[in-house]
Amino acid sequence: MESLRGLDNLREVSSLALEANQRLPNLSGLEGLVRVGDLLVARNYVMTDLSGLEGVTTLGDVEIRGNPELRSLEALRQVEAVGGTLEIRDNPSLETLSGLNGVSTVGEDLLVVWNPKMQSLEGLEQLTTVGRRLRVQSNGSLRSLDGAEAVREVGEDLMIVGNPSLVEVSAMHGVQRVGESLWVEDNPTLPEAAAEALTAAIPEIGGSVFVRRNGD
Repeated sequence: MESLRGLDNLREVSSLALEANQRLPNLSGLEGLVRVGDLLVARNYVMTDLSGLEGVTTLGDVEIRGNPELRSLEALRQVEAVGGTLEIRDNPSLETLSGLNGVSTVGEDLLVVWNPKMQSLEGLEQLTTVGRRLRVQSNGSLRSLDGAEAVREVGEDLMIVGNPSLVEVSAMHGVQRVGESLWVEDNPTLPEAAAEALTAAIPEIGGSVFVRRNGD
């Protein structure tokens, strides 16, 4: 498949799955869409952006994973809330979350995992609430959590784990509540004092705190 042309009249779909396409460069042809229930964009080998989704304002579950050439999420700028899980995983060319700037709430999990070029959480500036888990894990170039300054509540676990270049986590000092456990571990360049400062900055942590195997 090389194009989605001909689908211009679609306004709402309960599920949209685009997976394992060898030649599809973007989602042009879906410009009429406003509401998408669940969105899966996975293993599209030449896709560079999500052009075509600029009109979408409402999303349920979102899974964007394993797209080797994906460089931009800018087409999602009109989205204000994700009702379910938002997963950005294993996109080796993606350097920023810019495009998610309008999202203020994620109803379930927010997972930012295995994106080797991402250096910060730029693009999440409006995000205040994550309903369940917020997990930032195994992002090889991630140096800070800048972009997440507005986050105030995580319903279950907050996990910052296995980011080998991470040196700064103060962007999350504004978090007021973590419903269950806080994990800051296996970040070898993060000063232990910085990890401890994050735990001290959060007034309410409902479960255990795990701060271990970070830097000196």
